[in-house]
Amino acid sequence: MSINLLRDGSYDRKPWKNGGGFTEDVWVTPQGASHDDFDIRLSLATIDRDGPFSAFPRINRTITLVGGDPFVLDFGDGHQHRMEALQPFSFDSALTPSSRLILGSSHDFNVMTRAGKWHHKVQTVFGGSPTGIALVSPSILVVHVVSGSWGVEAGDQVMAYMRDSVIVTDVESIQLEASEGSAALVAIIQPVN
Repeated sequence: MSINLLRDGSYDRKPWKNGGGFTEDVWVTPQGASHDDFDIRLSLATIDRDGPFSAFPRINRTITLVGGDPFVLDFGDGHQHRMEALQPFSFDSALTPSSRLILGSSHDFNVMTRAGKWHHKVQTVFGGSPTGIALVSPSILVVHVVSGSWGVEAGDQVMAYMRDSVIVTDVESIQLEASEGSAALVAIIQPVN
């Protein structure tokens, strides 16, 4: 069992793959992997102007708006998706949608996994009552705090605050607790059988 608490401020800031902005790599595996050869990547990004997303062939991506204003993803085939706060949206990252800002800049959290090796699901959880999550081994569970402070317990317990992330591996269940009005993203990442 492993709980890895990653504090805001410790993330690796670097340019987008296409140079159109900046991202903060929260966690990448395997360790030392580049933006071309990772298996799993968690990142935070700020969108402060219209423009295309970077292409990541064979990568499945879930993006969630965690701050700032809504924006629109335009996939160029007539399909558009409006990103609203705390509503995860998944797509094939080989597609390179363009983002169009509606008002001001936007801040998003990304979960990216290599197709054929890993799959993932992202959901939003809210504080107010304890949340228990059962896992099938082997699984990786990610908690990214959007607001409030969250207790994460899986044998050991840690407290995570706004923009902190917790990576939990090799456990069968996890308990989350936060005060009412708090929000966090939970991603469950599992190997493809």
